[in-house]
Amino acid sequence: VLLEKNEITKEEFKQIVEDKCIKEEEFVQSLNGTYDLYKLNESWKKKLQENREIISKQLKGFSEVISSIVHDINNKKEEKKPKSKFKMTIGVSKTAKENNTVNGDNNIIMKLEDGKYVIGLSDGMGSGEAADKNSKLVIDMLEKFLKSGFDKNTAIKLINSLLLLKSEKDELSNVAQFFHILDSVAVTRGAVRSFNGKYRTTIYSSCTNVNKGVYYCKTYENSRVIAVDMNKVDFKGSKLLPYSIKGELDIRYLV
Repeated sequence: VLLEKNEITKEEFKQIVEDKCIKEEEFVQSLNGTYDLYKLNESWKKKLQENREIISKQLKGFSEVISSIVHDINNKKEEKKPKSKFKMTIGVSKTAKENNTVNGDNNIIMKLEDGKYVIGLSDGMGSGEAADKNSKLVIDMLEKFLKSGFDKNTAIKLINSLLLLKSEKDELSNVAQFFHILDSVAVTRGAVRSFNGKYRTTIYSSCTNVNKGVYYCKTYENSRVIAVDMNKVDFKGSKLLPYSIKGELDIRYLV
C-alpha cells in the first residue's frame, strides 16, 4: 500500500491487521513517518549518484580540452627536438590484489622536450576496475599537462586539486557525506513530541561499507564518528562483543 499510494490510512491498516493492533492510529503515524524518511534517504542517494556522474563527465571534458590545447600547440611548434645522447630501457610489471582481476595502479614513462624523462605512478586509488579507471584518468591528465609545457610540480598540483572534485570516491569523504545527509533529517531533542508525551530523538546514526567490512557510527550525545573493522571480529564466537562508547561530546582541544 505504501509503495502504491506513498501513505497508508487507518482504515487500510485495519484491513491488513484485522483489528489485532491496540494502537492503530499511533502505529499508522509511525509507519508513514518512517516511510517518509526512507523516501528522503533514497532521494539523497540518487542525488549523490547524479553528482558523481556529473563530476566524472566534467573531468573527462576537462581532459578533452587539454588534449585539444596540446594538439594546437604541437601544430605550431617548428623547433627541432634535441638529439638524445642516451637511450633508456624501462620495464613495468603489475599484478592484481587477492580477489581482484584488475590492478588499480597506472604509470607514465614520458620523454620531455628538454630530453629529460618523467616516470610517474598513480597509486592509492584502491583496486579493481573503478580504481583502474580513475588511475588512468590521472595519468592521462598528467601526460597532457606535461605535453602542454607545464612544469611537473605545477601539473601534479593541478591534478591533485582536480581530484578533490572526485573526493566522493574516497572512503572518508563517503562517510562524511553520509552523516551530513542523515544530519539534515535527524530529530533533535525537543523538536518532535510523540503520542505518549515523550520527545523523539535520533539516538544514533550508522552506516556500513559492505565492500571493506567497516561499520561507522555516531551517537546523539557524541558527534565524533567511531568505527569497527569487522574483518577483525570473530563472528564464530558464541558471545556478544560489547564496545564502550563515550557518552558525551568528545572535544579535541588544539591549545
